[in-house]
Amino acid sequence: MALKLANNAVSKLAGAVSAAATSFAVTPGEGAKFPALGAGDWFPLTVVKSNGSFEVMRCTARAIDTLTVSRAQENTAALGFDPGDRVELRMTNAAFGAYLQQDAIANFLTQDQSDTRYDARYDIRYMPIAGTSKKVSSTVTDTNYSMLVQNNGGSGDSSVAALGFLCQGTYGIKLYLRADGYFGLGGWSTTAWKWYVDPAGNMVASGNVSAYSDESIKTNWREFDDDFIERLADVKHGNYDRTDIEGLTQVGVSAQSLEGVLEHAVMRDKNGKLSVAYGNAALASVIRLSRRVVELERKLKDKGVLE
Repeated sequence: MALKLANNAVSKLAGAVSAAATSFAVTPGEGAKFPALGAGDWFPLTVVKSNGSFEVMRCTARAIDTLTVSRAQENTAALGFDPGDRVELRMTNAAFGAYLQQDAIANFLTQDQSDTRYDARYDIRYMPIAGTSKKVSSTVTDTNYSMLVQNNGGSGDSSVAALGFLCQGTYGIKLYLRADGYFGLGGWSTTAWKWYVDPAGNMVASGNVSAYSDESIKTNWREFDDDFIERLADVKHGNYDRTDIEGLTQVGVSAQSLEGVLEHAVMRDKNGKLSVAYGNAALASVIRLSRRVVELERKLKDKGVLE
């Protein structure tokens, strides 16, 4: 939404206006004194009664001399007005704030920081949002967003779209998107890429990836079934080609096949697709298989086959 302003935009009401009305006409021929508005544009209006009381409104559309308004703005109450009451485009607190924001955006988009005329006060990248429960909202679709962060049109690590997070004097880190589709976390107080997802959806971390596994948060332990190893050996596994990503070959297992052996290592998403907690399944299976190996070695030693 863009704020529109005009000099000496003053007129009078062409007729009476009730406290519930959302549109009214000004003196014929004087609507042109007020800004023309496009979709999402607005300008502030103050309508003043003969006794001096007034109401601040927000005009969101103008059709010649007829103004469409949002009533009772900026802590004023909706009033009834008489023909001839004054209609003025006055600068208000909300309008001034919107003007500063638009000016800051324009400054940021056009100024070069290396320019000696650059003024950091207008750099919206460092505009603070203070207090609690602050948010930016929008209807989210593929083409709509609450906030846009974009690079300068280059490529590589030196030209990424980055969103910074800073605890002053202690630690800073950035969320990156590179022109070739790599998205991750890093920079500032740390290495360039601590974690990232490539365009194919593969995730890479510079450190270990772990999950809570402390025994203090676990109870009701159960052993696998006695025939677990035999059933595990029958799980469908090997190399396969993806049907949803052309030309991609991977190695893994069938989630449907594994589900009958390790059901708690298989998860179902909101669309019914299955996934596998590979690390959990592999470690638990290896430990159970190791137990089988130890038992077999003990039997072989008892028979004198192994020393």
